[in-house]
Amino acid sequence: MTNKGALYKKMSDVMSELGGIKKDKKHPKHGYEYASSEAVKDAVRRAMAKHGLALMFHIVSQDVVKFKSRGGADGIEVTAHIAFTIADGETGECETRIVVNMARDYDDKVYNKLYTTAEKYFLLTTFLIGTGVDDDADGADTPIPAPTPELMMPEPHNKYGTPETFFERVQQKTGGYYTGTDHLLATIGGEWPDWNNKDAVKAAGTLAIDVAKNADEGAE
Repeated sequence: MTNKGALYKKMSDVMSELGGIKKDKKHPKHGYEYASSEAVKDAVRRAMAKHGLALMFHIVSQDVVKFKSRGGADGIEVTAHIAFTIADGETGECETRIVVNMARDYDDKVYNKLYTTAEKYFLLTTFLIGTGVDDDADGADTPIPAPTPELMMPEPHNKYGTPETFFERVQQKTGGYYTGTDHLLATIGGEWPDWNNKDAVKAAGTLAIDVAKNADEGAE
């Protein structure tokens, strides 16, 4: 087995230098502040270069689906496995991780969105970078109150939501980004989470919010 101790030491040094990333952007409509992809990449790039580390990525596999909006506009959705590799310029040692990401759009920005979001969150999670964002932004930690009898879903045991309440909550957090439940369902992978699994609901909500934020950022 290859000894990657020198590489991991440099990655640890980068991690210790980065700390948190200041939120440098504020959404003009919804008012929330966030650390932009450029802010994250700039901070990591400088720290990695200082320690002789390089970052490379390539698409391992992808699934492309064409769709039409309710208004008839042609769109494209790409789900991809993207390999990110950190390489040590001194020893040649490498560390590779796969990120699965999805993006959809109605023009040629879809791949830019795909790469930008995947790279940002690879860097945030690899180097444990704090951005001051509330991990419970989707509110999934709080069980949904029991609906009134006339609104009761066929599965009354659902503890952390239903498609309708989940959609309403995501719309509140994204300023109405999604055109409907079908749009939201496609964004989170085509299948609703287990409504009795808090972590699954939270992960789906976080993904939906991240895609919407990235779309807003890409439109600036």
